Amino acid sequence: MCRWQVLIMGAATTTIHCYIRKEISDVVTTKEPWLATDNDWVPTDYHCNRSEDHRVESRVGPSECPKCSNTMEVDLSVDILWD
Repeated sequence: MCRWQVLIMGAATTTIHCYIRKEISDVVTTKEPWLATDNDWVPTDYHCNRSEDHRVESRVGPSECPKCSNTMEVDLSVDILWD
């Protein structure tokens, strides 16, 4: 099973799937963290943090791991801590 963690402070992020790297990552979509609480705001300007030319798409919810093809599920034992 794949395991990964990302810690980003002071920014709004979105989770993407990079098809070139076959990885999932969180990328900064704005340095205005209050936007993440605005229900009308949808991030549209995001790209792979290795190259803007890589094909990416926003990733929502559990699905197949792009590297190993196992099903990725939400781990309910992990606490998300917000300041």
